Amino acid sequence: MELFDFGIPALDKALNLTATVLLLLALGMLLIRVILRLCDRAFDRSERLAPFRTYLRSTLRAVLYILLALAVLGSVWRSPRSSPC
Repeated sequence: MELFDFGIPALDKALNLTATVLLLLALGMLLIRVILRLCDRAFDRSERLAPFRTYLRSTLRAVLYILLALAVLGSVWRSPRSSPC
Protein backbone atom coordinates (compact mmCIF):
# COMPACT_ATOMS: atom_id res chain seq x y z
CA MET A 1 0.00 0.00 0.00
CA GLU A 2 1.49 3.29 -1.02
CA LEU A 3 0.80 6.37 1.05
CA PHE A 4 2.30 8.88 -1.31
CA ASP A 5 1.97 9.18 -5.08
CA PHE A 6 3.63 12.25 -6.58
CA GLY A 7 4.35 10.66 -9.95
CA ILE A 8 8.10 10.55 -9.32
CA PRO A 9 8.96 6.90 -8.58
CA ALA A 10 12.12 7.58 -6.55
CA LEU A 11 10.41 10.20 -4.40
CA ASP A 12 7.33 8.02 -3.91
CA LYS A 13 9.47 5.08 -2.84
CA ALA A 14 11.53 7.18 -0.43
CA LEU A 15 8.47 8.78 1.18
CA ASN A 16 6.65 5.47 1.53
CA LEU A 17 9.70 3.86 3.09
CA THR A 18 10.12 6.80 5.48
CA ALA A 19 6.47 6.65 6.49
CA THR A 20 6.71 2.90 7.08
CA VAL A 21 9.84 3.24 9.20
CA LEU A 22 8.40 6.09 11.25
CA LEU A 23 5.15 4.23 11.84
CA LEU A 24 7.01 1.08 12.85
CA LEU A 25 9.25 3.05 15.22
CA ALA A 26 6.32 4.85 16.83
CA LEU A 27 4.30 1.69 17.36
CA GLY A 28 7.36 -0.23 18.57
CA MET A 29 8.32 2.43 21.10
CA LEU A 30 4.74 2.57 22.38
CA LEU A 31 4.68 -1.21 22.73
CA ILE A 32 8.00 -1.16 24.59
CA ARG A 33 6.63 1.39 27.06
CA VAL A 34 3.55 -0.74 27.68
CA ILE A 35 5.61 -3.90 28.20
CA LEU A 36 7.98 -2.12 30.60
CA ARG A 37 5.05 -0.75 32.62
CA LEU A 38 3.54 -4.21 32.87
CA CYS A 39 6.89 -5.55 34.05
CA ASP A 40 7.17 -2.73 36.60
CA ARG A 41 3.81 -3.76 38.03
CA ALA A 42 4.97 -7.36 38.24
CA PHE A 43 8.20 -6.25 39.95
CA ASP A 44 6.22 -4.18 42.47
CA ARG A 45 4.14 -7.22 43.42
CA SER A 46 7.04 -9.63 43.72
CA GLU A 47 9.35 -9.47 46.73
CA ARG A 48 11.72 -12.05 45.27
CA LEU A 49 12.49 -9.97 42.18
CA ALA A 50 13.04 -6.71 44.05
CA PRO A 51 16.85 -7.07 44.24
CA PHE A 52 17.06 -7.85 40.52
CA ARG A 53 14.56 -5.23 39.35
CA THR A 54 17.09 -2.77 37.94
CA TYR A 55 19.07 -5.46 36.13
CA LEU A 56 16.02 -7.22 34.70
CA ARG A 57 14.36 -3.99 33.57
CA SER A 58 17.47 -2.65 31.85
CA THR A 59 18.13 -6.00 30.19
CA LEU A 60 14.54 -6.25 28.99
CA ARG A 61 14.67 -2.69 27.67
CA ALA A 62 17.89 -3.37 25.77
CA VAL A 63 16.52 -6.59 24.26
CA LEU A 64 13.27 -4.91 23.21
CA TYR A 65 15.07 -1.99 21.56
CA ILE A 66 17.40 -4.39 19.74
CA LEU A 67 14.36 -6.31 18.46
CA LEU A 68 12.76 -3.04 17.36
CA ALA A 69 15.92 -2.06 15.50
CA LEU A 70 15.98 -5.45 13.76
CA ALA A 71 12.31 -5.07 12.79
CA VAL A 72 12.96 -1.62 11.32
CA LEU A 73 16.04 -2.81 9.46
CA GLY A 74 14.07 -5.81 8.20
CA SER A 75 11.38 -3.54 6.81
CA VAL A 76 14.00 -1.40 5.08
CA TRP A 77 15.84 -4.43 3.72
CA ARG A 78 12.60 -5.98 2.40
CA SER A 79 11.64 -2.87 0.48
CA PRO A 80 12.17 -3.13 -3.27
CA ARG A 81 15.46 -1.59 -4.32
CA SER A 82 14.67 -0.86 -7.93
CA SER A 83 11.50 -0.74 -9.94
CA PRO A 84 11.19 -3.15 -12.88
CA CYS A 85 10.24 -0.34 -15.29
